[in-house]
Amino acid sequence: MISCTTFQVVAAKIWKARSVAMDMDDERVLTVLFLVDCRKRVVPQAPIGFSGNALILGFARASVEELKEEDTGVLVEEVKEGLERLADESVRSSIDWLEVNIGVPCRED
Repeated sequence: MISCTTFQVVAAKIWKARSVAMDMDDERVLTVLFLVDCRKRVVPQAPIGFSGNALILGFARASVEELKEEDTGVLVEEVKEGLERLADESVRSSIDWLEVNIGVPCRED
């Protein structure tokens, strides 16, 4: 039995159900995105009274074939790994990217 949160299970189930319902090619790779509060993921942690946005995108990827055939537990593990990737270094890297790109991924000057 794996240890997981309700969010991880619901995210995996919705990801799977939507992907199967879309009836796409089995080889296509799909990404599920989810917002993660990063206040406790940076070192030092944001102070208790911190008020403001502290969100970062987490993600998991799998092919349509994997989403159709894999047990929900495997997909929950993919979601968990997506959350675990969001440690201090990756959060700070994302912040740096946003500062350089002024928060706009497709900005054209």
